[in-house]
Parts: sequence; C-alpha cells; structure tokens
Amino acid sequence: MVDYNSLVLEGLKILFSDKNNEFVKKLYDSLDKYSVH
Repeated sequence: MVDYNSLVLEGLKILFSDKNNEFVKKLYDSLDKYSVH
C-alpha cells in the first residue's frame, strides 16, 4: 500500500530543492524591484 504522506513529503523536498530555491530567490528579487517599500 502506498504511503501518500511520504510521497507528498518527497514531492515537497523536490519542490524546495536548492535549484528551485535559486529560482524562487530570483523571482522574489525581480518582484522586489517593482514593489514600493
């Protein structure tokens, strides 16, 4: 039987892997330029 919780956790690990973190940082950095602080 499949343990869906562990599947979801593995998926999240992949989503938040280093490569994606770099992408997310770049995305937020570019959004940051257009936002007013």
